[in-house]
Amino acid sequence: MRLRGTGAFGLALACVLAAASSGRAVTDAVKKRTVIDPASIQSVDRRGSKLPIELAFRDESGKQVRLGDLVSGERPFYLLLVYYECPSLCNLTLNAFTDNAKHSRYRIGRDYDVITVSIDPGEGPDLARDKKASYLEQLGQPEAGRFWHWLTGEETAIRKLADAVGFAYKYDPVQDEYAHSSLVYAFTPDGRLSRELPGIQQKPEDFDLALLEASNGKIARGIVDRIALVCYRYDPEARGYVLSALAVMKLAGVVIVLFIGTLLFVLWRREVRRARRRTTEAGVVDATPSDRETQA
Repeated sequence: MRLRGTGAFGLALACVLAAASSGRAVTDAVKKRTVIDPASIQSVDRRGSKLPIELAFRDESGKQVRLGDLVSGERPFYLLLVYYECPSLCNLTLNAFTDNAKHSRYRIGRDYDVITVSIDPGEGPDLARDKKASYLEQLGQPEAGRFWHWLTGEETAIRKLADAVGFAYKYDPVQDEYAHSSLVYAFTPDGRLSRELPGIQQKPEDFDLALLEASNGKIARGIVDRIALVCYRYDPEARGYVLSALAVMKLAGVVIVLFIGTLLFVLWRREVRRARRRTTEAGVVDATPSDRETQA
């Protein structure tokens, strides 16, 4: 009887362990099927596309706004697609963006605007308001609040906006997170996608050059900005702006031509003045004998 009981107990224990092991295997299999492969999240280059200004969202105060209401038509703007309860990637992107904005020679509201949109339809204005307050404090420019908009919206509007700019994202129900691209979009004042800057953190010079390019030089703060607009080109392989050798040679050629032209003009003016001086002196010499005859 004792042996029999022990055997039954062992059999029951083996069954429990087998069931637990099987359960873990099933769970692991489900996770493998549902965890999203990052390689499947690929953004699409949609430069030149128009911002869908008719799409409606809610701002951080809960007010319903159209994207078109936020486009000034005078200043370029940045668009960021994130979600406010993102555990890592979005915060890194927003931190880097805010740091660039803080140290840029361009200012939010004066030179450009910013629109941040949550890709999570479950998030609302309260989260947007808290996030805005946090990043405005980090930025240290409270006056920028009127021009940095934090939006939430419904799935349909979010998806249409993402598709319009080529932003890729998918919801992962196992992790309860969104797998998504990391991009910052620069738009022209009239709402056309000018440049997309990939990566979590953009170089400060890329941050400024993308704005300068999107404005077509209108926000240039001096001759240095205008030269930069001519000499730098975006290189997809370098994932940033690089000095264009061809543009530099063209600019150097123009400078040389202007220098030679100026030099020739100066030499010509000098020669004209010398010729006039010689003519005047010769006239004085020729007039001297006749003056003596008149006196005689």
